[in-house]
Amino acid sequence: MRRSRWARWLVALLAATLSLGCTQATPTPVPAFVSATPAAAAPLASSPTPPRSPTPAPTPTPQEPWIVGCVPLYHLPGQGIEPRAMAATEGRLYVANAQSANLSVIEGGQVVATIAAGAEPIALAADRAGRVYVLDGRESQLLVIEGAAVVRRWTIPPGSGSLAVVGETPWIGTGDGRLLALSPEGGSELGAISLSQNAPVLRIVPDLADARWAAAVTYGRIHRVDLNLGVETAVAEVGIWRALAYSHDGTHLYAGVYRAEADEHHLLKLTASDLALLDEVRLSSAPRAVLVDSTGDRVHVALPEEHAVLTLNAAGLEPLWRANVGREPVGLLCMDGVLYVACAGSDQVARLDPATGERSAPIPLAARIAALSTGPEGMLAALGAADQVTVLRDSEVQARWPAGPDPQRLAWLPELEQVAVLSPSAGTLTLHDRHGTVVAAHPVRAGADALYHDITNRRLYAGDLVLDLATGITATVVVTTALGAAEAPALVAVDSARDITYLVAGNGVLGSNSGLMAYRLEDDGTTTAGGPGRLSLVDVCYDEELDLFYSLYQHMGAYGLQVWDPATGSERLHLPLERRPIGLALNPITHHLWLALGEALPLDASSGGALRAYDTGTMDLVTEMALSGPVTALSVDTREGRVYAGCDTDQGVWVIQDLPMPEPSAPTARPATTA
Repeated sequence: MRRSRWARWLVALLAATLSLGCTQATPTPVPAFVSATPAAAAPLASSPTPPRSPTPAPTPTPQEPWIVGCVPLYHLPGQGIEPRAMAATEGRLYVANAQSANLSVIEGGQVVATIAAGAEPIALAADRAGRVYVLDGRESQLLVIEGAAVVRRWTIPPGSGSLAVVGETPWIGTGDGRLLALSPEGGSELGAISLSQNAPVLRIVPDLADARWAAAVTYGRIHRVDLNLGVETAVAEVGIWRALAYSHDGTHLYAGVYRAEADEHHLLKLTASDLALLDEVRLSSAPRAVLVDSTGDRVHVALPEEHAVLTLNAAGLEPLWRANVGREPVGLLCMDGVLYVACAGSDQVARLDPATGERSAPIPLAARIAALSTGPEGMLAALGAADQVTVLRDSEVQARWPAGPDPQRLAWLPELEQVAVLSPSAGTLTLHDRHGTVVAAHPVRAGADALYHDITNRRLYAGDLVLDLATGITATVVVTTALGAAEAPALVAVDSARDITYLVAGNGVLGSNSGLMAYRLEDDGTTTAGGPGRLSLVDVCYDEELDLFYSLYQHMGAYGLQVWDPATGSERLHLPLERRPIGLALNPITHHLWLALGEALPLDASSGGALRAYDTGTMDLVTEMALSGPVTALSVDTREGRVYAGCDTDQGVWVIQDLPMPEPSAPTARPATTA
């Protein structure tokens, strides 16, 4: 199963609770497996209620797949999905998770509690008294946290999107270009400062050296504000969006900006008093956050497009080091000599040495199961947020081994007796023996996430890399889009009957969000548009026995499953889907095509998600199962006749017994329809 390049793999799914962190699904499973993972650290006062044991169920119908149980992989007190903002107080690190609408509380390098935080926590700030303020942008309220509990909720103006604390006074930035000071006791408005631009205030940065000053960001402008007098004293039009930081002595500001005329990104060093430009350096991509660390000598810049943090000398803006972290780093914070990085796309907080960039083990906020693959010892699961691969055998966790930063793809290579692990954020393909020891490593284009094992030709496609498994020779493969750009493939599929390889990449057309489409890989290494699937492909796979391709797409609000005939190059069947498609997995033994589906149309997170199976001979529905959370990975074990589905919310892998079925008949010809 694969993720689309832009879509999130979040599914709100239904059901009651299974023991040991996995939740009951339909049909009702037999008792869950026993966990082999350690318990979480002792939580703060507001720890979650332990899950309930399942209700015994009757034996499932013999001719239908059924859920056997769920193998818990990771124990955390709650789920932190899409971390974006951080604050620290009294030795605790608070992380705001935008998509799961909660806060992760971290002590001693691990999550100890999770706090519900409105509908969309987008900003955090802590005061000297140990209180933490949370701005809920969707419900227009400010939450006050003490310890692990919400103690107060204050209504704030709609459109407020930024927050800071100066001394013990919280300040919020409104949607109409104002800074509002609130009473820390009752949340009443103490005063307001109107900026010269009537636009949303995106960021407020206080001068920690002197509580009198603050800098505010609106679209394309930096405003210097005297908090005591309540007036704006300077404005600079510099193409900024959010990335802004004060030096520790309050004399300089560092700003990440975009120069539209040159299509370039820069880091600027400005005088704090009048916002005059002192120095600048070009950046390789858009900065999302800037931070001056506790020494005052280093400036850290988060580059989410490159999944990296860049650190420069504060005096002259010379680069000092660069470190790969998890996907989409968007938040930076220094505490106790550690640089913490909130990685929104990896559901983790990375930890770096601010002096050298050396990376410590990250702090996982959720049990993100990024990929599953059948291995010689059982099922392999990549835990992206934990930088680990977990081995499942006999329905238990047998082993864990480190797999580099944020592993996202897995493949067992029987010809080498090795496991291939792809880390798009680090730009590496590593080959491990069955015990997890790294035996080889290859660089790949950063951000490229395709991993496909071409068994017929003994090749491994990893991002823009092709590895010949017989000779060890590597080559580069890219897709040339309509406008001539070279892209690494996001998906790979091989027509083994005709020895044709199809690469899936963006269409390259401006204004179309680069919807994924198929390209044929020619013998000379060039690519030609055309192949299985419609525009905006989500996943694709080939059925060797029936000589058919199956593909999922989502395009302009329409979802569907397509059956494509490579012999004629025509669409054999099209089935519109009423749920958001997530991924595919084919069981060639039972002739079942498994679909992971998300929210129902119109998109409604409360509608849950599902696993669905079709008979590939008739394309009739075999079964549909509701699960309790996001399905992030799907894999088939033909030896055991099982299907495995990774579920973030349940922090485990669901196991479905997929019974052998009769040999398929020829697919029924049906007229193709349009979405």
